Amino acid sequence: MTIQESGWSRSGTGPMSQILKATAEAFGVKRDEILSRRRHMYLVRARHVAMYLMRETLGASYPVIGRFFAMDHSTVIPAYRGIAAALPTDEKLRERVDLVRAIIAGKTETKQPAVDLGLDGGNREKIIQQIKDNIQGIWVALKALERAA
Repeated sequence: MTIQESGWSRSGTGPMSQILKATAEAFGVKRDEILSRRRHMYLVRARHVAMYLMRETLGASYPVIGRFFAMDHSTVIPAYRGIAAALPTDEKLRERVDLVRAIIAGKTETKQPAVDLGLDGGNREKIIQQIKDNIQGIWVALKALERAA
């Protein structure tokens, strides 16, 4: 059985897509970023929460979740177990999972971030270069202070 035949498609209409969309909203990232292979910690946490909720709320099997994320099921197992183990002690994680559940239930909407750094558009490279230039300026100033001391 394919993922489309099971009703768990990435099309945006199925229950797994709804969990993915709610997770992206709660974490302030794009849906495609969660589905990507990028390993930034904030994306990994969002991806793992989505996998956890797919298993917990829908009872989806590890292989189905893995196919949804274009990953092997053996990647989903530690993701699920890691979130399940962290929930009892990690208050912030628990609040984020509850927020995803509330978004799915239609009980809340997230607010836009107070500051938009514009890193999604063509500004990304420009901003990175400005940060590098600022760091270089700080480094030069520190060296000058060291020599003066």
